[in-house]
Amino acid sequence: MEVDPSSSSSSDEECEPSVGSAAYVHSASVKLSVGCVDAARTIAGVIKIDKEPSRSGARREVSSEGEYVVINIESRDPKSLSKSISNAVDMIELSAKTLKMCNSFTKTKENGLKRKLPDKSLP
Repeated sequence: MEVDPSSSSSSDEECEPSVGSAAYVHSASVKLSVGCVDAARTIAGVIKIDKEPSRSGARREVSSEGEYVVINIESRDPKSLSKSISNAVDMIELSAKTLKMCNSFTKTKENGLKRKLPDKSLP
């Protein structure tokens, strides 16, 4: 009787994936409206620059679809997935607020930037 050297036996060590090669088994897709197409493109571009920390155990893809910023996150464990989703939503919210604030300013030749005043003739 010959033993095939290519066959292997099953043990607990072989069945558990190592930490470095664990698959991204948890995932989420988040789609948030930011009001307009231009804002979505800008925010997606900004969020893409800030990469997910390697210690998080997650990876993130960011894109825009119309007025929506779309984030796809994959993670090795549910806790890091939750933290990554929360972090991404916070970054989108901050970016949207920043864009809104910047749009409230006008550039004038004489004074640089100044805040736009609301039109008092409108009710």
